[in-house]
Amino acid sequence: MKREERKIYNSLKKTVTPDTLYVEIPTNWTHEARQAIHELLTVEKGMIATVIGPDCCTFKETIRYTHSSEATKAIRQTQEVTDIDEVMKELRHTDYTWNGHKINEEEPDTNTAEPAQTESKEEEKKMLRSNSKQARENIRAYIVDHFDGTNYAPDFDYIEQAQKDTAQGIRNVDIFSMVAHAIAATFYNEKCRFYNRFKAGRLSRYELFEDWCAGLPSILDTCYYYNRSAVDDLGNILQENDAEKAKYTEQQAEKRLTQLIYREIYSVKGVS
Repeated sequence: MKREERKIYNSLKKTVTPDTLYVEIPTNWTHEARQAIHELLTVEKGMIATVIGPDCCTFKETIRYTHSSEATKAIRQTQEVTDIDEVMKELRHTDYTWNGHKINEEEPDTNTAEPAQTESKEEEKKMLRSNSKQARENIRAYIVDHFDGTNYAPDFDYIEQAQKDTAQGIRNVDIFSMVAHAIAATFYNEKCRFYNRFKAGRLSRYELFEDWCAGLPSILDTCYYYNRSAVDDLGNILQENDAEKAKYTEQQAEKRLTQLIYREIYSVKGVS
């Protein structure tokens, strides 16, 4: 982190957080700093991001964090394993005035116009939001399909046996949970434990995971970074049409797909 970023991070770390906290983040801050602050507030302090307000004049974005209740526990668990850019993309925007701890929220527009054409409405139904139940199921299936424990035998032979047993109806096993634990453990052993910057909190786990995936690990087929189209893989997961696919470059799709994989793996109970 840069000096100013580190200063703000340390200030938030030492502060006893109130019920509601407004965090101003300059848009030119590094991803490392924004991710570190987000993980500090969600993972360590148990807060959730609820609304965002951009300020074009000051080139800052204000994110409102509130303490998570039992009712919003699931939201916090999702946010704490999701990249900050993805979280901000999903947040509801608001018109606000920065004045201490005051914020004027814009009421959601309930009078949205009906689509002009039925065909467009049908296409819209087919495209999934990345946090929808079906999209998450698709991502998990994608991870299981691209898992390969061959080079780690016999460490993960039990997963292959569990898959066979499940297919034959001998027992019903949560295969994805097994796969997620295996991938997370391998990632830690191959990447995290060697990086002092990660241990010191100066590098986020997601940044290391993204770099690890780009290096084509044996346990997880991430060839969408190399000889397979990330746009097509992502489009299949989210059931995107050609128009939606065209919005992404291969590089953008690679990053987005890696974020979704990371989110699902670290949303499994016990994976850390």
